[in-house]
Amino acid sequence: ILVADDSSTQRALMRSLLEDWDRTAHIDMAPCGASCLEHLRSNPYDLAFIDVHMPGMSGLEVCGLANLEQR
Repeated sequence: ILVADDSSTQRALMRSLLEDWDRTAHIDMAPCGASCLEHLRSNPYDLAFIDVHMPGMSGLEVCGLANLEQR
């Protein structure tokens, strides 16, 4: 699972919720769009939670770039 959010508080909350849901899940964190895209390029994720409003590169831009690269 990948969680991308520029807010460390929100990342911590998502990690806590996901760990309560499934303690065996591997959870990666990305603090910005560029880091999120790097994670997506190098790891096959089953699920990603990506914040739409991040500085530099929005979550929508990340999804668009990731989608183009998979074609």
